[in-house]
Amino acid sequence: MANYRPMSPERKHRRLCKYGYLLAAENRGSEGKCKTCACRRASKYREKNPPDPEINRIRVKAWSQKNPEKYKLRMRKYSLKNKYGLTIEQYQQMWDEQEGLCAICCIRPCSVIDHSHSMKEVRSLLCPQCNVGIGMFDEVLERFDAAKQYLIKHNHA
Repeated sequence: MANYRPMSPERKHRRLCKYGYLLAAENRGSEGKCKTCACRRASKYREKNPPDPEINRIRVKAWSQKNPEKYKLRMRKYSLKNKYGLTIEQYQQMWDEQEGLCAICCIRPCSVIDHSHSMKEVRSLLCPQCNVGIGMFDEVLERFDAAKQYLIKHNHA
């Protein structure tokens, strides 16, 4: 009992895992174990047991057939984020602001995300026809002006 020293208050609340990592609330997994150690264990396991791509493909296909709605939503989220850097919420906000109509013609429903290839940014939501029209002119404003003048000149209405 002579060698017993009470822990300082600072150290008393600093729990460490068996490898010396801090077991703070943000570093604990659902089971109360150290996330750092769990990640290291998983990495070592994956090194020793690499996943078989064919088995994974079969597993994903089976899951997607069992859960078609969840799969569709997951793929939509992935596509929006990967292609355009958008979340579902941001897309929905754009849709609501445009009331579901094309930003150019305001007639047809919008189903295409218009984006600048050079600036790599999303501009608005368009209908397929307006989106193709912009693409045909290669986004060159002079061509749009020339097309407008052509239509004015040849409009017999």
